[in-house]
Amino acid sequence: ALTHWVSKKCLDVDGLGEETVSLLVEALHITHPSELYRLTFEEIIPLEGFQKKSTQKLLNGIEASLKQPLWRFIHGLGLPNVGIELAKTIEGYIGSLSHLKALHWLELAIFEGITVEGAKKIQMALQAPAMQTELEKLMVLTQDTVQAESTWKSPSESKFTVQLLMALKAHFTWEGLGVSSLEALAQQEGLAVFQNPSNALLSHYLKKETYIHYLIDGITDSEIASIIQALVHRIKRSASTSQESMLPLEGKSYVLTGTLTQSGWSRDEAKSKLEALGAKVSGSISAKTTALIAGDGGGSKLQKAQSLNVPIMEESEFLAWLSSLTPLND
Repeated sequence: ALTHWVSKKCLDVDGLGEETVSLLVEALHITHPSELYRLTFEEIIPLEGFQKKSTQKLLNGIEASLKQPLWRFIHGLGLPNVGIELAKTIEGYIGSLSHLKALHWLELAIFEGITVEGAKKIQMALQAPAMQTELEKLMVLTQDTVQAESTWKSPSESKFTVQLLMALKAHFTWEGLGVSSLEALAQQEGLAVFQNPSNALLSHYLKKETYIHYLIDGITDSEIASIIQALVHRIKRSASTSQESMLPLEGKSYVLTGTLTQSGWSRDEAKSKLEALGAKVSGSISAKTTALIAGDGGGSKLQKAQSLNVPIMEESEFLAWLSSLTPLND
């Protein structure tokens, strides 16, 4: 777990690899990520292989990792089936470690691709006493100011309605409600289903004359009811500001190939910069790819882009274009 936390795909702690993690576990009995941030110079320097310079480098790397974006903390915790992409989605939605600590399964179940069962497993892992304690310690260490790299892109009103209804159906085992019925309901009524259930639906939208408003009115779990209202409010607020907050590369798709020598960025770093502007970065070329960004040594991807007439940007062109889009790129 500690090796995962410090890895390049998580907190990316400079100077801390698997062998050093093993040494810290054996010699200093480090068992949780938060304990790494309590280490002192005096504790580390007597350890085998450490000198003054390497000790200070390790401490600097550990300290610097506290400034990593929020998704890296989420991924680093090793939650069930939470990889990098899902960690980034959750990051944009929650915005802080304190919200992560209190995250409800229903908030996760609205994300496409997450089942109710999967969402409940994530909540269970987050609510485990040891995890709650660890999150509290991380919040103190960071003063709960860990920054999110992206903001949540909320689904359309009808899509959100379907996803939430499907999650509630799975949780409460509602019978007589298929996907097509829920989609018809969502298209016709949207958020009104949750805001005014008693007037939400005419019977012909549902099979066996099952009225969705009876089911929603029958939700006696006050916690779930309050989560539903909070989600509905958030979707409404998001919809009213979506046009104002549209990112410049929203709906665009890019592929990276070769080595970026001029910027010195790794592909992951370049990918993060594009994603922060709303772009999707794929690993393979298709006719729908907006452009291929080619560093030195591009191979098969370069050839495929040419065959599909996909625009190709050399690194110098890419850097100039990226800097013109927003002052946030450094």
